[in-house]
Amino acid sequence: MRRSTWMGFAATCAIFAVSAFGAATLSVTSPGLDGTNFKLNVALNGAAGGPAYVQDNSTNNEGTYRALFWMNANTFSSGGSQASHTIFSGHNPGDGVAVFRVDMYQLAGGTNRIRAACRRNDGTYARTTLITIDQNGTVVPRQVQIEWAAGNGTGFCRLTRFGGNNPVVEVNNLTNDTLSIRRVRLGAVNGIDAGTTGAYHLDEFESYR
Repeated sequence: MRRSTWMGFAATCAIFAVSAFGAATLSVTSPGLDGTNFKLNVALNGAAGGPAYVQDNSTNNEGTYRALFWMNANTFSSGGSQASHTIFSGHNPGDGVAVFRVDMYQLAGGTNRIRAACRRNDGTYARTTLITIDQNGTVVPRQVQIEWAAGNGTGFCRLTRFGGNNPVVEVNNLTNDTLSIRRVRLGAVNGIDAGTTGAYHLDEFESYR
């Protein structure tokens, strides 16, 4: 598949539009996560409120989509609620609702995990199982990949965490052929609840179709 977008975070993010800041704040800080110079820092102030993300508008009603990025949960804390916090999402052109999401969870004891949620034509979501992104209880940078395809009973959504044994989780046989990807969002996209604090880092975003 042809590469659509790449971004190693620098002082400017020309391809991406930045949302208005709410209960989260974005900044570009150094160093990066994988030998790069810069990363996107997402800081959460503990209040419920609006999102803060960067948005790629270069996708064009895609029926297949694949993206990779580096992430580090750093000091992220869900405040003990174990609620989902969306860090990446792809959106349908018609209603803007998320066609797929990558959600981060912090379980009891502080273990950080991610999973994908993928929308069907009827508006319901199929969810993968959870993948741990920590290493032996220690927060470390991880590269994550999300793959999505539309189909009439053949659609799928696959999430991979690279590092260790490279775990892969997926949902298959989806009926989602009326959906496509018009834009994607990276950062504190949704699930910004009271008590969600700390910061996490994102870097080296790239996408393909």
